[in-house]
Amino acid sequence: MFLKKHPVKKNCKTHLYWELAESYRTPKGPRHRPVAYLGELEEIDLGGWDRLAKQLDGKRLPVIQPTLFYPQADPEPVPAQVTVDLDGVRVEATKDFGDVWLGMLLWSTLGFDELFRAILPEGNESVSWDLTAKILVLARFCQPSSELHVEDTWYPRTALPEMLGVPWEQVYAQRLYRALDVLVDAKTAVEQHLRKRMGELFAVEYDLPLYDVTSSYFEGAAE
Repeated sequence: MFLKKHPVKKNCKTHLYWELAESYRTPKGPRHRPVAYLGELEEIDLGGWDRLAKQLDGKRLPVIQPTLFYPQADPEPVPAQVTVDLDGVRVEATKDFGDVWLGMLLWSTLGFDELFRAILPEGNESVSWDLTAKILVLARFCQPSSELHVEDTWYPRTALPEMLGVPWEQVYAQRLYRALDVLVDAKTAVEQHLRKRMGELFAVEYDLPLYDVTSSYFEGAAE
């Protein structure tokens, strides 16, 4: 196995495309064939693919002598395998991260941090109303449920206590209910902000935006 590059000209500019290739014999002599197309690689990526190619060929990697892509040698050889005692491994305190991280990314993209800090009142509360509003919205985004469920189950199960700096014991149903009362007064400002951000993000031209969330559901034996 080895790395092979293909210079390709696009728009008067040369691009280097890489592939992982192997040699094979034919009646007319040795030939090369691609095993995997790697596309354009950064210089930092070349060393790893070069090492992988050599490992696939069963070659021992040099410990002292530098390679083409690794100008400095590894201080010690990397073991081919590591033995793990599975009886001594356990998983604990896992947290939901991916969905809340995406929700926070969307929240930031919509500019809600600045908006809610500007329009929500400040008082002596230990958790600011803008943070409580963020928790409410993220809960609706990730797992729509009651405020009691957010307190008992959802919020402690997520990575939000670490990401927001709000301990799980400070997120309880009564605080969430009070935040809803505060948010009602900000309804018009939030709608105007979302209309503005929609135009900025998507360059949409419109006369009248309509927003609808379906709240219908069905129960029964489906007979």
